[in-house]
This record gives sequence, C-alpha cells and structure tokens, in this order.
Amino acid sequence: MIVNCLKMGIVALLSVGLAACSADMDTAAPPDIPIEGAPGPAPPTLPVSDGFDPINEIPTPSEETDVEEVPDEGRIVYNMPREMVLERSYFAEILIQPFEDGAVIEEVDQALLNELGITENIDPSTDEVPLIETIETTNEMSVEIRANGAEVIALTDVRQATASGDSTPWLWEVTPSRAGPLKLTVIVYQFQMSDAGETRRIAGIKQFDATVISEADLLEVRTPARVGSPGTIETASPMPERDRFTESTGCETTYTNVDRERWALVISNQDYAASVGPLANTHLDNQRLGEALQITGFNIIQCRDIGALETRNALSRFAREINQQIDASAEPVAFFYYSGHGINLGGRNYMVPVDMPDINETTIETYGVGFDEVLNRIWFPNDSTSFAVFDACRNVYGGSKGLQPIVARATGAGLFQAFATAPGKVAADNGYYSEALSSVLPEAGLRAEMVFNRVQDTVAERTGFTQIPFNNDGIAGEFYFVEP
Repeated sequence: MIVNCLKMGIVALLSVGLAACSADMDTAAPPDIPIEGAPGPAPPTLPVSDGFDPINEIPTPSEETDVEEVPDEGRIVYNMPREMVLERSYFAEILIQPFEDGAVIEEVDQALLNELGITENIDPSTDEVPLIETIETTNEMSVEIRANGAEVIALTDVRQATASGDSTPWLWEVTPSRAGPLKLTVIVYQFQMSDAGETRRIAGIKQFDATVISEADLLEVRTPARVGSPGTIETASPMPERDRFTESTGCETTYTNVDRERWALVISNQDYAASVGPLANTHLDNQRLGEALQITGFNIIQCRDIGALETRNALSRFAREINQQIDASAEPVAFFYYSGHGINLGGRNYMVPVDMPDINETTIETYGVGFDEVLNRIWFPNDSTSFAVFDACRNVYGGSKGLQPIVARATGAGLFQAFATAPGKVAADNGYYSEALSSVLPEAGLRAEMVFNRVQDTVAERTGFTQIPFNNDGIAGEFYFVEP
C-alpha cells in the first residue's frame, strides 16, 4: 500500500473544548488501597482516609508500607470535555507516558499533544490545551472517572500496562444526564508489590469542571439569527416529517432501502460569501456520492448550501433515523459525508456553513459546526457501524493548517473516519476525492477498508502525492458496502 505509513502513529481525539483544572494533583505519600479479588496472597487491609469521597474531596495521605517496586516518573495529559450538551456523548481521554532515560520533558509533552491532534499554538499556561503534569508511574496503572449527573463508560481497559517512552491511552464516553455544572473526578492508581503482595495505591486525583446545557440553549447560544432562517423544523400546517424537514432545511430525502437500516447524510456547501471564498465542485461531490450510496442501498438525506441551524437540524434528523433502528434491535449503518470549507481552530475541527459572514476566530466559534457534533449524533459505539467522511480541508483561514483526525481508540468501536488529505495538510477544490470514492464504493466484494485504501492510492497518485487521504478504521470485523 502506497501510503500505509500514514495509518501508523497519527491519532487524535477532539473534545468539545478542553478542561480547566480545579484541584491540584496529590502525589505526596498517597494511601494504599488493597485490590479486590487480586490473585496471589491476600493483601492486607491498609488504611484509607476516613470518609473519602472521590467525587468531592482529595484523600488525606496515609503512612506508607515498605514496597519492593520503586515508582518511576512520567507525564500525564488530561483531555476533558468542558462544554457539554445534555444527553449527548462526549469523549474524555488521558495519556500516561513514563520517562525513558534522557527524556526531555518539552519533547514528551509535544509528542503527547501531537497524539491528541494539537500540533501548534500551544500555550500550557491557558486552559485551551489539555493539562499536562508529572506523575509517579509503575509498570501497571489504572484510571477511572467518576461524575455525579453523568453516565461514564470506559472504552478502554481500566487497568493497563505502561512502558517507558510509550504513551498509554485511557478513553471514556461521558453522557451528561442533567443540565448545569458538572464535576468530573479523575482518579489515577499505581499497582505495586509490597511484602504483603500487590497493592493498589492512589497516585493522584484531579477534578475538572464542565458546563452542561440543553440542546435548545445550544441553538440559542451558538446559532446566530439571520434573515430568512427558519429557526425550527416545525411548521404551522400538519405535514409528514419528511416534507416538513425538506421544506425547512432545503435538504432532500431519498428512500432506497425499505428496511431503512442504511442511512446517509450528504452535505455540500459551495455558495459562500466572497470574504469566505466560494467553491466550485462541492455540489458535484454531493451528486456523485448520492448516486453511489443509492446503488449500495442507502436512504439518503442530501443537503446543499445550508447554514449552521439547518446543519444541526439535518444532523438531528439523521440521528433520529439511526436511533429508531437501534431501538428496533436492528444493526444500522450510518454514512456521513461533507464537502466544503473545513477549519481547525485551537485543536477543534469545524465545518463552515454558508451563513458564516467572514473567517475569523469569533465567527468560527459562533457559526462553525464542530466535527465532534457530527460524531456525537451519528456514532453509537457497539450499536451501529458509522462512517464519517470529511472532504473538507480547504485553506481559508491563516490560523488553520489543515484538519486533525478524531480518533476513537477503542478497538471495534464501530467508527470509520476518512479525510480527503493527511492531518495538518490542505486539499484543493478539485473533486478528485469524491470521484474516486463514488467509483469504488459500489464495487462488489470490497471490504470497507479496501474501498478507502483504493481511494487513498488513487488520489495520491493523481495529485503526485501532494494530496494523500487519511483513513482510520475502528470497525470490528468485515463490512461490505456491496456483498461479494
């Protein structure tokens, strides 16, 4: 494979904002906690702080026992959601990397940030980047997150091995269940051998504050008013949902799958303001993908030149269709494709709707629709197979150097991501990517990864390797758009 090297070592997770810390790491003489059900000699009952509630307080250090294993040091980076929408799922991620001999802290920190897809404009003194600090490490460690008012699901093993010079990731799905302030408590444990056997010890506790708002509040805060904006998908006259949706958003729905287990949302934005930069080929991208997806049995919602509110309405409609299939115990397939301007700002990727009047930091944050918003609505880990394809790496903003992948680290998480060019690079408005994808997609007997690998090679060769698509396959097993 011409560009398989791109698939190794480029991983990132994009959260909706990055957290500010509200409590310092406690690393001085942490208490010993016996492992429940650990093999080998039964660990003794060691002292734990009376009344310790990891949701609300930091434990009081207790007297240590003699240990045979001496902890090393390393760096830990916390990437936590800060702004959340009620009942939507978000990712929280932690990386731990023990130092190797001769390690330079600045280089280790930059490597960890690169793994999160944050490669430039790093200012650790602000709360716009993940928190990084030194922590004692052992050969095996575990991390857990606790929160009142949110469901927290671990997507990786809670206990994992660590190795000098290598980062070990922990990943959670966090779904808030009530609006208002939310406190996320991260507890990091070491595993050590003592005279009495293996013990689990608290290496540190960190608390992060997040804000949870309702979806109605999100639209009110994030979506600017503009002349002609419908404001809602509801209408005064009773209409079928399909017609009501089409009228209010300018999107069209085509039903090709009677069982409705395969759904695609295809968005193309082309008619931008002069200050943003109109495009020429995105609607052709839309047409090509729509035709190819129909051939492969997808029901398709196709949208052209839509604003921020219409984009979110389309995503909500798309998510409802997938959810209905999951509720019916089906195994739905979700395919999202976007062609248009895309921007990376502060480590977050945004789609640019056509009602964005200009390109600057304020308008991006006000009008932009985050890629994470797409994943939060279309990706249901272990309940569906989802494809997120972003043909959106146009260079329209001086502070953006291309997009970054949003990577789920959990094996078999059910999400395949595809970008029209490599992370940190930009792509021309040439239609090469959609042309290659639409021609390969209907071929029978090709597994999903083979489809996108062929697209990757075709585009790379056609552009003289100036545009090399990037894929990240998180789908367990084999998936065929058209069976052999």
